[in-house]
Amino acid sequence: MPSALKPLIALARADPAGALRRARGEPHPANRCQFLAWVAHFAPERDAAAIAREALDASARIDNDYWSVAIAAWPLRALVERGYATECARALGPVLRRAAAIAHPVSRMGALELLLHAVFAVASARELVVGALLEACASADSWKVPRCLARTAVILAGSPAESNRVLAVMPEGRHKRSARREIAAGGRAPRSFFV
Repeated sequence: MPSALKPLIALARADPAGALRRARGEPHPANRCQFLAWVAHFAPERDAAAIAREALDASARIDNDYWSVAIAAWPLRALVERGYATECARALGPVLRRAAAIAHPVSRMGALELLLHAVFAVASARELVVGALLEACASADSWKVPRCLARTAVILAGSPAESNRVLAVMPEGRHKRSARREIAAGGRAPRSFFV
C-alpha cells in the first residue's frame, strides 16, 4: 500500500471531491489508478462509474504489463461494488488483452487470479477470467500452479460447474484433496479490496 494511500482513503471518506482532486494530481499511473478506485468506492452515485473508468485509463498507462493488469483489479471491483456490473464486464476486455501480453505465464496467472477476485460477483466477467486463468496455468511450469488452481476452485465453490471445471484440470495430490475439503465446507469468499 503506497504511504499516501491511507490519507487519501481518509480524505475520500470525508471529502470525495477533495480526494478526487488529490488522486488526479498523482503523477505515477499505478498510484493514480488505485487512488481513483478508492475515490470511486466512496464517490456519490452519479460520479462513481466515471471515476472508475478514469482509474482504468490510468492502469492502461502503466508500462509493466503485470502491474497494469493487477492494479486494474481495484477499479473493476469498485464498479462491481457500486452496482455497475455491465460497465465492469465491458471494461474487462482491454484488461484481459493486456493480461495476454504478460510474457511470463506465472506472472500472468497471478494477475488473472487477482482479477478473478475483483470481478467475482459478475458471472460473465468471472467466466472470462477463469478461462484466461486456466490457459495461463496450463502454460506455466511452476509449483505455484496447483496452489492457484486450488484457491480458484475453492472460491468458486458456490458455483459447482465452475469449481468442477477447475478441479478437472488439477492433478491428483494434496492441493486437490485440500480444495475438495474446503469446497465441501462451503468454500471461501473472494478477497476484499476496500477495507
